Formats: sequence, C-alpha cells, structure tokens
Amino acid sequence: MISLHAFGQTGQGGMGRLIYGMITSMDGDGPALADAAPRHNGTGRASHTFGEGVGPPPPAALDRILLTDSKLALLGAFVLNTTALDAGSLARLMLEATDVLLNATTRRFDHLPVIVDLRARQP
Repeated sequence: MISLHAFGQTGQGGMGRLIYGMITSMDGDGPALADAAPRHNGTGRASHTFGEGVGPPPPAALDRILLTDSKLALLGAFVLNTTALDAGSLARLMLEATDVLLNATTRRFDHLPVIVDLRARQP
C-alpha cells in the first residue's frame, strides 16, 4: 500500500500548506494500516458515511478510521445512523431520529459520524 503522509507545514503566519510525501508502510509491524470497516449501527451491510443512497451523489464510505493494529486493538466500530434506529433504541441511547441529519425538513445529511473503541496493545 502506498499512502500519503503529511511531513510538515510551510508558509508564514500559520497560513501554510501541508507537504506530502509517499511512504510504503505506516504500521509498525510491516503490513498496511487496518481499516476499522464500520457498518451502520454496527449491523447490516451499509458502510457509507456520505450520500443517502437515493439520487446523486452516490453513497460512499468517505470517512474512514485507519489504525496501526500492531499498537491498537479494535474493540468495536460503527457508523451512527439515527434515522435507521427503532424508537426503543433511540430512547435508550437518548437520541432522536433526526440527530444525524443536516436538514430535518429535507431529511438530508452531510457525513455520518464514525465511532471506534480502541485499546492500546501491551508491548
């Protein structure tokens, strides 16, 4: 895997630009970074974090959590989609069905939140 990595900033007064370079591996044990691969509400097949699945733009998994699995253990991951939760789950979690919506009237959202639970691995 070839990844882009930010090496630093240039410019004056904090108005700089990031300098990127290519590196071959970012994980300490050699292989590429692991993808948390979250699914909507932890179940099912849906994994998109952008786009509603109807009309343009098409749904896409734009928001990802990549981790160094040699240093971190992934305990859980999900994409929070409150529009797909039942009333009992919403009440238990103290959420509303419209919480992830950018505009509740049009029922459109921007990016869905990605949540992960990580634990540091012991050396």
